[in-house]
Amino acid sequence: MYDIRREHLHERWACMHEIPAALGAIQILKNLAKSAIDVRQTSALREQAIESQAAIIELQTTLLNMQSQYQSLLQEKDTLKKQLADIEDWSTEAAKYELKDLGRGVLVYAQRPEYNALTPAHWVCTRCYQDRQKSVLIYTGRYIPSGNRFSCFRCNNHIHTDNAIPGAATNQSL
Repeated sequence: MYDIRREHLHERWACMHEIPAALGAIQILKNLAKSAIDVRQTSALREQAIESQAAIIELQTTLLNMQSQYQSLLQEKDTLKKQLADIEDWSTEAAKYELKDLGRGVLVYAQRPEYNALTPAHWVCTRCYQDRQKSVLIYTGRYIPSGNRFSCFRCNNHIHTDNAIPGAATNQSL
């Protein structure tokens, strides 16, 4: 009986030697499982980082596009401000003139009398006036048989009058 117990103890003792090996194996498995989880988490983190980077790049692209549009709008605003100022300037300048009939279908824009003290009396070309340009008609000589010739050097328009001159009382307002 003693031998059986001894053998039984020996078997138990032999199992006891296997326990540390089993515990070591369990520890190895535990470490492998932890590594697998870490790899999975690292992979998931890596995927999230890539998604975040893609979102950041998309956001940067959108912001750059918005900045470009903003710059375009600023330029357009400046252009519109300039055009508005030009229109206002022209309206102010145009108010200084009235359409006059010199006879025989000849029309000019003449400076209103209230502005004659500021500048000498003169006529402005009707073609240029319609283009929002003020081009003074210049006396270019006598027109035969009788009359005067005035020319616009901007558009090369010429008019002939029956001795009419700028500022003369014979001009009729339309």
